[in-house]
Amino acid sequence: MLVKFSTANFLSFKEKTSLNLEATSIAEYPDNTFSTPAGDLNLLKSLVIYGPNSSGKSNMYKAMRFARWFILNSSKDLQAREKIDVNCFKFNTETLHEPSFFEFEIIVGDTKYRYCFKVDHKIVYEEALYYTKKIKEYPLFIRTRKDITIEDRSDIAPQLKMLTRDNALLLSVAAQFNSSVATKIIDKMKSLKFVAGDHDDTNIIQTAKMLENPKYSKILKDFILHAGLGFSDIMSEKVRWTDKDFRKLNIPKEFIAHIERQETFNVSTIHQVFDEQNEPSSTIRLDLVQNESLGTQKFFSLAGPIIDAILRGGILIVDEFSSRMNPMLCETIIRLFNSKENNPNNAQFIFVTHNTVFINTNSQIFRRDQMVTFKKDEYGATYIRSLYDMRVRKDASFEKKYLDELAEVAPKIDISQQLTLFADIDLD
Repeated sequence: MLVKFSTANFLSFKEKTSLNLEATSIAEYPDNTFSTPAGDLNLLKSLVIYGPNSSGKSNMYKAMRFARWFILNSSKDLQAREKIDVNCFKFNTETLHEPSFFEFEIIVGDTKYRYCFKVDHKIVYEEALYYTKKIKEYPLFIRTRKDITIEDRSDIAPQLKMLTRDNALLLSVAAQFNSSVATKIIDKMKSLKFVAGDHDDTNIIQTAKMLENPKYSKILKDFILHAGLGFSDIMSEKVRWTDKDFRKLNIPKEFIAHIERQETFNVSTIHQVFDEQNEPSSTIRLDLVQNESLGTQKFFSLAGPIIDAILRGGILIVDEFSSRMNPMLCETIIRLFNSKENNPNNAQFIFVTHNTVFINTNSQIFRRDQMVTFKKDEYGATYIRSLYDMRVRKDASFEKKYLDELAEVAPKIDISQQLTLFADIDLD
């Protein structure tokens, strides 16, 4: 369960900026929240992110994705002295030579943890892990540039300090050596799944693989077929490469072993064929990628991560969620996560969109603390506010409020007066 993610001095985030999933005390739509075993903490099941273009929405997605990757891989994928691919806030001289900051607050079992680190292109400057007992927070380890202090209450072996490189995280190292607390944090990080709304190939493969798995195939197929996309069935088949395929494609021998290790699938949709009297006659198989719309491919690519998150109680983060898909289909997905009956494991859904239909007066999907807007100030830094933070009334038109704010920051371009794109072109 994700409580909060914070970052600072990364891309467009100059100061510490937080994406907070802790529910406020407002009473609207109680099914959109859930209680946790960690004290009296209530969390949101979903969070929708709005904002103008270039306001930093995708940068938050990138910050969470980088932090997760670094936590999972810094001790094994980076070599000694290898550069860390992190980007500071570049619009201020104060931050150019300072490290970037990342922090997760999560719940594992009945315990709340707070884990944070600071890092630049070369080294980890700071790192710390805390847990909360009742209302008091206790450190498990604290790392500075000079030393690492591992508390007695932690099961992280002291000798691991000597095995932790400057460009790697102690948490990542400890998990490799079977520390229980480190493994719990790492496993929770693995439950964060990211989907870039305009790049579907990887998730198409994930969904196709799940369709072949008896554990997931029935619920996944039901989910896809009930979307009303115009086909009666869907099939996934694993592609097995042969020597003939390699020769036909003229693939060099040095790449063959790598290709054989990759799992590739063909996904087909089954359509009804009718005779002259419009009676069912037969069926036809069509290739998903070659023959179906981009919207259908997008929904299929999301279906696997959605069902995986729902079944496991995971955390799904989607950039450009509503691109290519119709709003009603998107709304169904949102309501699935907000549902008490259909989301029993309290999976969480965070998504970025420009479509305001989800927050118009008639939708009644989100609480005010579930709707977050991103803006940039005049100095290029992103800041975040929820509608609850903005003290927007419960009966206000959230869509109108957001569109009014967009109008304030939109460029004032008078096409008839200001654009002279064709002034110097002689068409004769």
